[in-house]
Amino acid sequence: MFKKNVNVLFFSLLLLGGCKVVQYDYAPSSGRQGVFVKDFYNEGDPDWTNAIEKAIAYAEKSGSRIVEFENGVYTISRGITVGKDIDIKGQSINNTILKAKPGGQYKEAIIRFGGGKSEPTNLKLRRDIVCYDRELEFTTAPNFKQGDVLIIASKKADSWNKGFVKGEYLKVQEVVGRKLLIFGQTYDDYKGSEVVIYRYEGTQSSISNMTIIGDPTQLKACIRMEKGLNNNFSNLIVKGSNYAGIITILGYNQSFSNIRAEKTTNDQGNGLSYGINIGNSQNVKLINCNLYGVRHALTFGGAGSIKIPNRFNTCMNSTLASRINYAASFHPNSQSCGYINCDIFGGVGIRGKNHKVDNCNIYNLYDEQEHTHMHSITFYQNTFDLNHEITNNNIFCRKRTNELVVNYQDGKSPYFKGGSLRFSGNRIVITQKDRLSKPSPVINFNFNNTDEYSKVIFTNNIIETDNPMHIFQCRSFTNKNFHYLLVNDNEFGMTGVFIQNINQFNFRNNNMEGFQRNALHIQQLKDGENDNEFIVIDGNTIQRCGKQAFIYERFKGKTSRMIVRNNVFTENLSVTAQNRAGSNMSISNVESCYVQNNVIGSESAKHQKQQSIFKNIDRFQSGNNIWLGKGKLKVEAREKLKLD
Repeated sequence: MFKKNVNVLFFSLLLLGGCKVVQYDYAPSSGRQGVFVKDFYNEGDPDWTNAIEKAIAYAEKSGSRIVEFENGVYTISRGITVGKDIDIKGQSINNTILKAKPGGQYKEAIIRFGGGKSEPTNLKLRRDIVCYDRELEFTTAPNFKQGDVLIIASKKADSWNKGFVKGEYLKVQEVVGRKLLIFGQTYDDYKGSEVVIYRYEGTQSSISNMTIIGDPTQLKACIRMEKGLNNNFSNLIVKGSNYAGIITILGYNQSFSNIRAEKTTNDQGNGLSYGINIGNSQNVKLINCNLYGVRHALTFGGAGSIKIPNRFNTCMNSTLASRINYAASFHPNSQSCGYINCDIFGGVGIRGKNHKVDNCNIYNLYDEQEHTHMHSITFYQNTFDLNHEITNNNIFCRKRTNELVVNYQDGKSPYFKGGSLRFSGNRIVITQKDRLSKPSPVINFNFNNTDEYSKVIFTNNIIETDNPMHIFQCRSFTNKNFHYLLVNDNEFGMTGVFIQNINQFNFRNNNMEGFQRNALHIQQLKDGENDNEFIVIDGNTIQRCGKQAFIYERFKGKTSRMIVRNNVFTENLSVTAQNRAGSNMSISNVESCYVQNNVIGSESAKHQKQQSIFKNIDRFQSGNNIWLGKGKLKVEAREKLKLD
């Protein structure tokens, strides 16, 4: 027990409406600037709750701001609320311990930072705001000053997700008459009649150098920060909560460094569902964190009364792990957030738009005991736009049945509104646990709502697998084809490519080897917009695959143009049955087909019946090709130009 060192002077008891007014006669310990919790402890107190509350109250009233905890265990029986700008400091991360007594009354958290009210103002915009504006003009002079922060939000909810609105935080650079000049720029368009302006009043508190242990019998967080501004969370261990280690709601310019969120109970909901949950915040940075969550280790999520997007939040140089859901997660209302240089055990779940996952080690969730088998990266419902970048990662997938390295399926709801996905520079390693009897996707894009222009760019990736039956596939099942797919400069080790219903497909400079079926297989199942369909197969090497190097099938209508040039398709057809006609390449139902400068055929393949087959072609042109092996080139075309 710490030594008692406080003199409480009740110099006046005034009965004013039944209230007692108490003032503390307190002198900080031996020249130290902070307020020390130990100085407010009374020997008769059952725990440290009263002492902590008195120290915080004194710091708030005196303006000293800092509340300090020396090493030791501080047990509390109810949640601590911090209302104003207070810095809570422990002496060391492992030896200063704030611990919740089981069965206490904690409401929302062990420590709760209340924040300001952020009430809406009466300001009205003089003109609409256009994306990238650097100033706001109002009908009257705005009551803001330099350095103030405001929230601008639309009153009109976006239709894509349950009442979330577009909006953002803006920092005032200068006030000129009826204009506010802002740092940076706006990132959305706003109609003046649909806008609410909030005066942001976030608490500028911080907390550091301690361990906080929650009460796992209640659904509470260790730390809850509401409306934080310029906060610093550093050198913390949080554990024992049943919902989250840390929750921050409506945060602006927050820093998390050297945070460790630990699970201390079982995995079935009793433990950390979230390591850290960031809600409706902007400019949040997490660095050197080690987070465990049963549901998510870290999520850029959504919470709070003002439901605006998470923006420009980044987790760097951290380790994230989960047990029953994605370790790293983006909420539907998150935008322009990222995971950089992280180790992610449990995969990444992507929603929202404009996200980045770069230079990470990503492992899928695979646990036989808990029967959890999830993908390494998944894009799931409410992927508002597909403008995401997945770059330079090491991605690992232990695959039992149909777990995928990358999965995008938008179902039948209009989540996908166009945009692009860039998947580049990744090394993908797949370990197949069970034997496969038919091709199994490892990278899967199922686009079912693609009425707006959309594209996927898959370049400079390396796929390594121990099973020759894995495929990369991209498909669309709606009335229109998927718009544009670029697959360039990849290494497909024992991996095939299957494309279904595509308007424009560019397949260049890829190496494919060892897949047991048709290496590159394209199917067009419906009659699309012929004038827009354009297929280019250029500069690829496809060797030692079980069936054809390239097959193109169209079941309705004809494709406008196809170019096949500068390819090497050799030594395939290794497992094709002898009683079936075999060829290295087969193309059907094309208006204009150009085949130039290729080396095609298998001199030693006993299953080759034709060098290549072209059926139902309107205009066929070939030149400078080398056809290898037995059989003849079979061409069924209305117009033939320069056959080899």
